[in-house]
Amino acid sequence: MIRTARVADGKVAAVRSIEPPLAGKLACRIREAVSEAIKTVADPPTAAVAAVDGLLDSSSRVLRRSLPRARWEDVDLAATLEEAVGVASTVVRVGEAGALAERAYGAARGLDDFFYLFVDDTDLHGAVIAHGRLKPVVRGSFGQVVVAADSERRSDAGAKGALAAFSSINGMLETRQGLGGVSPTAIGASIQDLRDAVGVRAVEEGGRYMAEALMGAADGTIFAGLMALPCDVVLVGSRDQWLRDQLLAGVTMHLKERISPIEVHAAKFGDVAMLLGAGAVGTLEGS
Repeated sequence: MIRTARVADGKVAAVRSIEPPLAGKLACRIREAVSEAIKTVADPPTAAVAAVDGLLDSSSRVLRRSLPRARWEDVDLAATLEEAVGVASTVVRVGEAGALAERAYGAARGLDDFFYLFVDDTDLHGAVIAHGRLKPVVRGSFGQVVVAADSERRSDAGAKGALAAFSSINGMLETRQGLGGVSPTAIGASIQDLRDAVGVRAVEEGGRYMAEALMGAADGTIFAGLMALPCDVVLVGSRDQWLRDQLLAGVTMHLKERISPIEVHAAKFGDVAMLLGAGAVGTLEGS
């Protein structure tokens, strides 16, 4: 799903969702959505920003491959936005947008060093703010790091034993199924299905794997240091507040058991963070 919105002064308005079109029709669909978003304001947009889930070219910000279904490959999103909107455009990762939103308007205001982690249906998106700057990460999402090499479970992107296979929303639903709960493919399976005794156990298991991944990031053993934690502060967000709080409890418990100095805190925003953060691009020096 693609969402467009008008962002000004830390506020999101005119949110519109559209089904992802084929890459060749992307500019046309974005142009239509943006026209809808700005038609009620007198001032035209001064910039356009896309927050994306996928593999980006670190220099040109070309979307090399979209996740999880790889519908788009080698799409120059910055150029597409400029064609559609007629203003200078930038592309950032979903995790980066969330981190920028939290630092500009949310739980990370005043923090110069923290790690941001957002849990969604199929993945976990991370970003690093170090010394007040957004630190580029050139590899895949945090959810694709391997936390259980011997497991046959795979993330939605196909990574065997990846964190997302256990700690994404779909991953926790699959764990719940293994514990005797409803199948995650059943009609209506959702976060609501995690709100029983079996589901809470699945969320706790997801929190355990998150804790292991965070400790690996802290000592530089994952991503070869490219996503090493800049400090001991981690913000965790999700589109559902109950799920976020349950995960925080699970992560905190396992970190304490391992005597880890990492502190996890609740992010302020749900998935609106990606829209707010897109509007906050440029608020950090070096971002």
